[in-house]
Amino acid sequence: MANFIHQIFRMVWAGVSVLVLSTITYADEAIPAGKSDSVVFNTLYESILKDAGVDYVMLDLPTARKRRMFVEAELLIDCCAASAWRTRPSELAVQLHSKPFVQSAEHYFYHIDNAIDVSSTDELQKYRLAVVRGFVYKDDHLFRYVVGAATTAEMMKLVAIGRAEVGIINPYDFKRRLEKSKLPLRLGGVHEASPLVIRVHKKVGHYLPKINAVIDRYREEGRLDKTQLLGPSSH
Repeated sequence: MANFIHQIFRMVWAGVSVLVLSTITYADEAIPAGKSDSVVFNTLYESILKDAGVDYVMLDLPTARKRRMFVEAELLIDCCAASAWRTRPSELAVQLHSKPFVQSAEHYFYHIDNAIDVSSTDELQKYRLAVVRGFVYKDDHLFRYVVGAATTAEMMKLVAIGRAEVGIINPYDFKRRLEKSKLPLRLGGVHEASPLVIRVHKKVGHYLPKINAVIDRYREEGRLDKTQLLGPSSH
């Protein structure tokens, strides 16, 4: 028996923006896992799942939808967020967390020609801030002018074209994405530093010890070092 996930995404065809329905089919024995929006962390995340012996199917979905699906047990593993970013009562009731596998510092970023340099959350209230919908940011209740994006790539473009003045991103993704996109952006100071984890639904909690064992092994082997994560991109 197969399972189905329906996706609706936007594409441009013959100069016209249209909505397209796409269906992902996967077998009963495969664990539905949410793909990380982070280019760097997703590679590491998938490697951890494979080495932990998890038979999974990776679903590429918007972050806000992934959070809803996890609560509804339509998604059983997800990554990569800090445990402090997933604290809705409905999430706390069903989720388990792996050991932290990487420390992520979320930085401000700007257009390369923009002279602003934010040093505190209070200063953000003066600027248009690009965020990814479904993400949780430190002190986000204080954000005043917010421009939402579906993905990290879209968020970066919003700042590059001037729709927003500031964005927030981890330096690993910023480096990798900038190498490919060549957008006129520069990285600024730190907004927040947080340990990232893999979320495991309680329905498949038996995988958690295996996932943690792989994280411990990777750490001993040096595969979680910052230099490894910021190494050469694979094109």
